[in-house]
Amino acid sequence: MKQRTKDPIRSGAPLAELIVAIGVFAFAGALALQLFVGARFTAEKARDMTRAVTVAQTLAERFKAGEAGAGAFYYDKNWEETVAPDLFEMELSVTQEDGLRRGEILVRRSRPYPFLKNDGGAVLLYTLETACYDQEGGGAA
Repeated sequence: MKQRTKDPIRSGAPLAELIVAIGVFAFAGALALQLFVGARFTAEKARDMTRAVTVAQTLAERFKAGEAGAGAFYYDKNWEETVAPDLFEMELSVTQEDGLRRGEILVRRSRPYPFLKNDGGAVLLYTLETACYDQEGGGAA
């Protein structure tokens, strides 16, 4: 009768499989975490862009009414107007030609959003161009 030999126990194989599985789950977890963090800052940027549109339109109406001239306006993280430069800056530049006043409004964030692709430095959130007739040249356009 032929005697059976016992197969040696391969204790290294289950350990290697376990290490590979943990590595795969760690990699997938890191990707998921990066996506969640990126989504948070994308939502923050969208909120800031919405608020930038609102404050730019308000300044454009003040410009048309003759209540605002060229200059810079500063806002904190809660979009409250401040005197000194803070997180957000809105710039109004004015040009005049043939009785028409033109204004260009730029709204910027002074610091880039983390985890989002950007060129570094300030982030341009919104641009608005407006125009109106001079007060002695007629009403607002």
